[in-house]
Amino acid sequence: MYGCSSDVPSAESEFNYSVDMDSTVNEELQVDTIDTLNNLRTSENPNAAFLEFYKKFTTSISRKNEDEFNGCINANLGLYTIESAGAVPLVIKIYDIKDFTSYHHPDATFFEMQFKGISKEPVFEGLPKVICDDEVYDKLGCFAGESDRLKKSRIWNFYSLNEKEIQAIESLVETVEMTVINTSNYAFHFSLIDENWYLTFIDIRIPCTA
Repeated sequence: MYGCSSDVPSAESEFNYSVDMDSTVNEELQVDTIDTLNNLRTSENPNAAFLEFYKKFTTSISRKNEDEFNGCINANLGLYTIESAGAVPLVIKIYDIKDFTSYHHPDATFFEMQFKGISKEPVFEGLPKVICDDEVYDKLGCFAGESDRLKKSRIWNFYSLNEKEIQAIESLVETVEMTVINTSNYAFHFSLIDENWYLTFIDIRIPCTA
């Protein structure tokens, strides 16, 4: 039996306590629901996080937005562009896309390059092979997948880079987790660094051309 102490809970305080408890439970359920949905999305599509990043990347090109594009580049490691200078690959490192220059189109900005069909979402299956027949590739479209083509090519050995520059490229190549080949434009190589996706190499060479 309660005495006359001020510690005796009133009906109003009991009601408030109940409301607070319900609010806490609802918040916890909401968080659990969001986590469950995110986990479900990831389990249904393990490439969901990459596709979200890739959409951001292609949108920055469609909008010709330098700041958005630079957000897709690791600020410390930069982006390597690969182009052909005759028979020799030309490998250039940049940190800001406005510093991009093309060997074949020196007056063109990056966003003035050929980006037809850049907004296509990649299909995750075997990457197209260069056949140099009636078509450059054995299949057309936008495709994504794991690939060691860049690593095996060792194109940095064909260009006049010093040992330190070569080591930096080789180290970054090891981080490449996903390659996208859009047969309407170029090949893109993406790295997963500290659980974040970045564009680390872009190959703007046109296969089957000198």
